[in-house]
Amino acid sequence: AAVGVTAPAPGAATAAASVPPEDQANRLFIGGLPYFLTEPMVKELVEAFGPTKSFKLVVDPDTGNSKGYGFFVYEDQSVTDVACQGLHGMKMGDKTLTVKRATGEKRDTGTTGAAPPPAAALPGTDAAALQAAAAAHLAA
Repeated sequence: AAVGVTAPAPGAATAAASVPPEDQANRLFIGGLPYFLTEPMVKELVEAFGPTKSFKLVVDPDTGNSKGYGFFVYEDQSVTDVACQGLHGMKMGDKTLTVKRATGEKRDTGTTGAAPPPAAALPGTDAAALQAAAAAHLAA
């Protein structure tokens, strides 16, 4: 074995490895998701801006529960930045979504400017219902 090389955590590299190289620049990270949201619910939210070419909600391999983040690529790359602006900062219950281009670097927390204002509503999806579900789940 090579010195200094360690195996990645289970599932850690699968999201990046499954995205073709030509899509890497347009791959988006979504974080701050309430843990109870399922993959279809999150996919519906991000697809308010257009159909996705690939989508992966990261889940705990032992429990199958969401880890609160995922990665996706839009079929139409022209909606990538629009989706970032529309989704980033959106409130979901007591959580706030983070949506940005996935750099491939772990925990890239640097920001290059002010966050866009939170989106009030998204075209084509019932964002208000998802927000209400988040609030109801947290109140329970």
